[in-house]
Amino acid sequence: MTQYKSVNNVTSSTVGIENANGSVALQVVFNAAYLHDLLAVRFSTAPLVPWLSIAPTGGTIAPQSGANLTATFDATALRHRRVPGDPPPDDERYRRKPSWTFRSR
Repeated sequence: MTQYKSVNNVTSSTVGIENANGSVALQVVFNAAYLHDLLAVRFSTAPLVPWLSIAPTGGTIAPQSGANLTATFDATALRHRRVPGDPPPDDERYRRKPSWTFRSR
């Protein structure tokens, strides 16, 4: 994790990480007013939530093109707590497949 303790008058910044020879990188923001005091940025290979995975996990999308990603939700290890007013478990509203579109800029 990287934390910016104090940032003064930054109107444009680029934040990210790269390997030693610059051939592999991960950009958080490019040339934008993004930094602020106490901002923390964490880079990790661990998933933020264990029940969600995205495939493929890496790659490149050419400008003006798109790519299909598969999002897998696995809630089998999560504990379900019924709340009064919850619909029955077989309710169709909870069987929808989410979809997203990602495009490069």
